[in-house]
Amino acid sequence: MCGYTQLMQKTDVVILAGGYGKRMNSDLPKALVPLNGKALIEHVIDAVKASGVSDSPIIVVGQKRDELMKALGDGFRF
Repeated sequence: MCGYTQLMQKTDVVILAGGYGKRMNSDLPKALVPLNGKALIEHVIDAVKASGVSDSPIIVVGQKRDELMKALGDGFRF
């Protein structure tokens, strides 16, 4: 293998999902604030999966990580 295919096999996607969401006037973590019926992070995850780069992005969690991890469930690397 060479070129693009080889590069794709070595690429990981990291999503930074920390943040309180204070400026969004929400008690939810920023990543879980809804937009058009889905949490903000779900829009990002869908875009990553649609790109074909990664089916399992690494999600960096911070504040309220337990709530975020519970909402996303298994299938992600935190």
